[in-house]
Amino acid sequence: MLALGLVRGPDWGWADARTLGSLAAAAVGLAVFWARCLSHPSPVIDPDLVRIRSFALANVATVLYAAAFAAFLPRTCSS
Repeated sequence: MLALGLVRGPDWGWADARTLGSLAAAAVGLAVFWARCLSHPSPVIDPDLVRIRSFALANVATVLYAAAFAAFLPRTCSS
């Protein structure tokens, strides 16, 4: 749902109900996933890992770099 909102957002408009709905669905899905990880005996992502500062910061940096790189791609590949 997140990919749908980000890819179709420019065409639909960022304030369009379809864009906002898909982004909201992605946020709800992430919240449900994280709640399940907190209560499951063998979670996909161990919540204790997020408490390690270096691990958390490295993941935030990776996400920011990937987002910036992905935003740069359409400008370089469209010519």
